[in-house]
Amino acid sequence: MAVSVALVVLCAGIARAEDVIWTTWSVEDGGNGHEYAVLMTRDYWTNQKTKAEALGGYLASITSAEEQAHVHGLVQAAGGGGYYAYYCIGLFQDPTGAEPGQGWGWVSGEPLGYTNWGAGEPNDQFGSEDYGYITTSSGGWNDGKDGGATSNRGAVVEREVPPSDTTAPEVALDAPDPAELAWSSAPASVTISGSVVDADGRVASAALTIADEYGDAHDAVDLMALLGADGAFTTAVELSAVVDAADTDGRLYTVTLNAADAAGNVAEPVSLAVRVLPDGVPPKVELSSAEPASLPWERPNELKSVAISGTATDEGSGLASVMLSVSDEYGEFDGRRDITLDLDEEGSFSISLSLSSVIAGGDTDGRQYLIEVVATDLAGNLSAPASVTVRAARPNMNKPDKPGKPENPGNGHRPDPPPGRR
Repeated sequence: MAVSVALVVLCAGIARAEDVIWTTWSVEDGGNGHEYAVLMTRDYWTNQKTKAEALGGYLASITSAEEQAHVHGLVQAAGGGGYYAYYCIGLFQDPTGAEPGQGWGWVSGEPLGYTNWGAGEPNDQFGSEDYGYITTSSGGWNDGKDGGATSNRGAVVEREVPPSDTTAPEVALDAPDPAELAWSSAPASVTISGSVVDADGRVASAALTIADEYGDAHDAVDLMALLGADGAFTTAVELSAVVDAADTDGRLYTVTLNAADAAGNVAEPVSLAVRVLPDGVPPKVELSSAEPASLPWERPNELKSVAISGTATDEGSGLASVMLSVSDEYGEFDGRRDITLDLDEEGSFSISLSLSSVIAGGDTDGRQYLIEVVATDLAGNLSAPASVTVRAARPNMNKPDKPGKPENPGNGHRPDPPPGRR
């Protein structure tokens, strides 16, 4: 007698796990080659029927004296007495059959030829006794109600021996949507769809794994709850859309579908690629004219206010920073060489600079300031610098001055006296 064990989840109002031990009534032993199991969890007859079907079988149909002896032996071995004095078998009465003995048949559809009713049975003693049970003591059959607080019973399940399953599930992946992603600091969603189909309808596991060429870890996506009746599934995965600045061909993800059936057959994995494209387009910076572009020299050492405005935009990964720098041909700017600019929602900026209007005595074309703005995007691309020039000049740049000395050096010396007072 061959024995196999399966762990299944059976529902009886509250789900519970039960060890189901199958024994084969082999042809060599005079049997039919079917497997039998005794369910010890007490339940209504109709619920036991549902459990039997979930196990791939049916409540036992006893069609011969030999099978009667075999089933009786199973329930005796399982235990009897008390609530286990009776076990559900696949015998039931059609509602149209006359009570108590008409309309009885097997749930398997086999004809009711052989019978083993107990003495005086069936008798519909308490009414609605439309279900069949086998007694543990004598093996005789008894009609009874569906069940109740004190009349729930165990059951005998019968099934044909499942054929050996050596065929792995068939798996397929559709093209991802989208297959290419633009560089972004925010995660991107990609829709993955496909199918997992097993010839015996016993898919045991199905999952997506994601490999990232950058080595970042990604959780596997369990698909079992997503599989439709036809094996199809659709799910969305979130992927980082950031690409390293040195990566010129983009960030590659490989999504793989793995599956196995209840017999342990493993499907040949299938994969697809999702690529995040690098951002190779630098930002753009535009400057308006400085206001004013020329600084009047009114008195020595006076700082003049200059307004600088413009825009910075990026159509790819987005702006990371916008920097303004000031170069003074005298090398004496007040120390604010690099300034980070704040942008509004339109990418516009405006800043006021204080520049010295002191001019060296020998400077014939005025003091030159070069103001540049450079933007960097999140992918590390630098914009071309945008620049404007601001010049500090005296009202009369042709007035002779002592070479190399500023109009007011700010060192405590008085200015040169007018001509005729030397």
